[in-house]
Amino acid sequence: MLIVLRVLVILAAVAIGLNVLAFLVTGERRRLHSAWRITRWSIVLAAIFFGLMVVERILSPQL
Repeated sequence: MLIVLRVLVILAAVAIGLNVLAFLVTGERRRLHSAWRITRWSIVLAAIFFGLMVVERILSPQL
């Protein structure tokens, strides 16, 4: 499970970096908007994931 998350984080970072690089090369604003959209969704999904981890930790029986 953690391997999948790491791969997704790396892919998101690469996608953001490539979009910013494409913006710097071409000057197209849509590339910058795309990078921002990927960043926002990554933050939202990370918050949901960590929120679920906290809920699981609270609800799980103590060992």
